[in-house]
Amino acid sequence: MAQHPIMIAFQFTPDDVMANRTGYATPKQTYQQIQTSVIEILFIVFLGSWTLTGAFFSIVALFMFVLLFGAVLSGFTDMAGIPYELAGILLFPLFIVVGSVYAILYIIRRVLQKRQDRRTRIVHRVSGSIILERREGDEVDTYFLHVSGEKLKITEQQYYALNPYQNTNWYIYYFPLSKTIASLEHW
Repeated sequence: MAQHPIMIAFQFTPDDVMANRTGYATPKQTYQQIQTSVIEILFIVFLGSWTLTGAFFSIVALFMFVLLFGAVLSGFTDMAGIPYELAGILLFPLFIVVGSVYAILYIIRRVLQKRQDRRTRIVHRVSGSIILERREGDEVDTYFLHVSGEKLKITEQQYYALNPYQNTNWYIYYFPLSKTIASLEHW
């Protein structure tokens, strides 16, 4: 049986669509489409170790900044611009730590959303005319599908599979927390 390019791009079967119509995903769909990726786990491990290292250097840098600032206030050194440059250099690790913590929290939130979607297997349905969006980045482009106020991230393969159907009406079945598309059907 030949499969439609959209079914191949989104990895679903007619049986999956039938299950999605009832509001639930098949076990196969939850396993294939809601997996926590290895890249997400590596990011958590890498950024976690980076954050711990950065936190140590931030504490040292902050301590040095407080000592330097105290010396400036006591008149030990002059305010000839050197303390400001040193402050920037010393506080740089603090900004790296804050950025890393934000990235870790974002990735952990995504992993927990996927885990919850896998556990409940609930899918939501939205219908309407689809609009595809391609955002060009420096190295990587990102792709989105817009339908009735929902913005769902898709892959490049999925974008090109749906491109001929731009501005046509579809039922989109998606996992509500991770915003991952389970299946879709034209109407």
